[in-house]
Amino acid sequence: MARGILTINAGSSSIKFALFELDEAANAANHPRISTAASRFDLLVITTNEEWMIAQHAQVLLGL
Repeated sequence: MARGILTINAGSSSIKFALFELDEAANAANHPRISTAASRFDLLVITTNEEWMIAQHAQVLLGL
């Protein structure tokens, strides 16, 4: 059985949610698409380097 991922988007006047089926093998292999083939929506992973982004923002704020 595939694990599910619940996403919730709560606005000021509405709440939306979606449930995605996680492909455990694709997730373990670091594939960019980690939803199952049967999933109604694609679940994509966008890789980021958060430490680099924080350093870049700090550099801009400090005027370096």
